[in-house]
Amino acid sequence: MLGHVQLDKDKLTIRMTANEHPDVLFEHMFAVKRQYAHRGNGPNSVRPTMPQLIACVVNGASRDYTVALTRELLSLRGETDEYDIVEKLKEVANEIHTALYKKKDAGSSTLMD
Repeated sequence: MLGHVQLDKDKLTIRMTANEHPDVLFEHMFAVKRQYAHRGNGPNSVRPTMPQLIACVVNGASRDYTVALTRELLSLRGETDEYDIVEKLKEVANEIHTALYKKKDAGSSTLMD
């Protein structure tokens, strides 16, 4: 039981702040996955599943990203390759990040003019 509690605590580390690049989410996700990779496959083994980790990514995203990641995840309902899902979510997050920082850069340059 203690292993499950620790796993739940570790899954809570899969998050980002508003100022962080979304890659942080995916780095944390894979860190948790690696942390539990050595555990066995037996009935008493404690390992996070990819769907659990993907849910943590969506839930741990900052507010600017949550809606788009949720929408993308819903659009991928039939997708069976969990790593493809992660890659597509990462692409969406990076697109949002680029768009947000282009806006901020454009706004700061007009303030300086």
